[in-house]
Amino acid sequence: MNTYCSVPDIEAEALVLALCLLNIEEVEGSRKGKLQEDVCLTDEEVAFNFPAEYLKASLAELHDRIFALSLDEALETDSAALSVLSCINQGEQDHHISALALERGDEVPIPTHSQEILEWTVSLSNNDITGVVEPDPGEMDDLAGPPQHSYCSLTGHQSPCQTTNFVHLLCHCFLIC
Repeated sequence: MNTYCSVPDIEAEALVLALCLLNIEEVEGSRKGKLQEDVCLTDEEVAFNFPAEYLKASLAELHDRIFALSLDEALETDSAALSVLSCINQGEQDHHISALALERGDEVPIPTHSQEILEWTVSLSNNDITGVVEPDPGEMDDLAGPPQHSYCSLTGHQSPCQTTNFVHLLCHCFLIC
């Protein structure tokens, strides 16, 4: 078996192994009626059992490899979306920590990289670059009127609720595309 193959190659290899196993099972099946259970296996039957067990183990390994390749492909496909959502989540958490510090009267932490990316993304969306995707009016009913936080109104930063709206719009875009 090859170390790395494409899914069609692995499926072809699995088909060949399955056909070999089927041949062995047909030969064994033609002899089953002639055997009694308390009789020892003949050398020929033992000789058929070893390759049959090897073929079964190889088929299981090939099916596991196909499954692993499909997971790998899914992760590669979704990695960009997962990175964006992770960055948004981190930016929201950092924004919340800054808002709490300001509310307590503490010094506001320096904006993190995630917060800067969120602000940059929001400025792009405010410039109507993302105007290509427009959600249905009914989808936005539950997102209207986010509450304003004192930190947001003082600094001009986007509130966590507005950021959540942006996440909903971003997810809507991924579902459409």
